[in-house]
Amino acid sequence: MVLGRGRAEGETVSASGSTGHAEPNREYIYAWGPRYHVPGLPVLDRKGQRCRVLARGAMNSALVEFRDGEVAVISRNALRRVRP
Repeated sequence: MVLGRGRAEGETVSASGSTGHAEPNREYIYAWGPRYHVPGLPVLDRKGQRCRVLARGAMNSALVEFRDGEVAVISRNALRRVRP
């Protein structure tokens, strides 16, 4: 199915304008964890949790949604594929 401007369903557009295919059914594991906690600074402490990629962005970033519904922008270097 084609959605506006000739893009296919499931296809995303990064900030730089390039297109990529997000795989909505593929789950990943968030592999990064904090080295230490600094009081007063927010920390994404999600190491080992499963998430799915909603969109890929410029500079190797990704918008992901965790199983509990929380959405975050992270580095794609922090994602690992789930092994079957």
